[in-house]
Amino acid sequence: MWKKFPRSLWLQILIIALANDFIDLFGQFPNPVETALDLLTGLLIVLLIKMKTFEVFQPKIVNKIISIFTLLVIVDLLPFIDIAPLWTLATLALYNDFYRMNLLFKTYNILNNLSKILIRNPVSWSYITCSINRAGDYLREISRLVSREVRKQVLILAREMTEYAAKYSAVKEEYPSEEEARSLVILLDSWLGKLISFFE
Repeated sequence: MWKKFPRSLWLQILIIALANDFIDLFGQFPNPVETALDLLTGLLIVLLIKMKTFEVFQPKIVNKIISIFTLLVIVDLLPFIDIAPLWTLATLALYNDFYRMNLLFKTYNILNNLSKILIRNPVSWSYITCSINRAGDYLREISRLVSREVRKQVLILAREMTEYAAKYSAVKEEYPSEEEARSLVILLDSWLGKLISFFE
């Protein structure tokens, strides 16, 4: 199931995996060099994931991906395992997990950035409702990729966001009042809290 999303992290890891597997399969290096390459590949991938996902919000999916690549380092050190392109296969198998992680971070960033902006500056209702609708759309997409228990909670949160955006998309004022902005910041923070509780 190939989806469109900014694949930069996934593609970077795929390139590293392909390079390692190519060297493993076609390189005629001594065993210590291949072992060092496998360790370097695993370290590079884990550091890249940690660096790109360095946020206050660390969903379980990040830990799952890192655990799989860490385990792959150990497995790839076993004799005769280098005959299979393990790094490439693992990266391809984790495509949906990277997609879900990307959607989670997009949702988190939209809500978190909107909350921070509202504290400091007036923001138009159209920008607010558009941002909240986008976060709700990402949540609906995420709901297709999670377990049944989590799906229900995610869809309830997405519906809350959509209803809020619909309610305020037709207001006559261009900007929320100071009191409305404070209330919205509290609401955004509660949505962020729910998002974190669902996925951490």
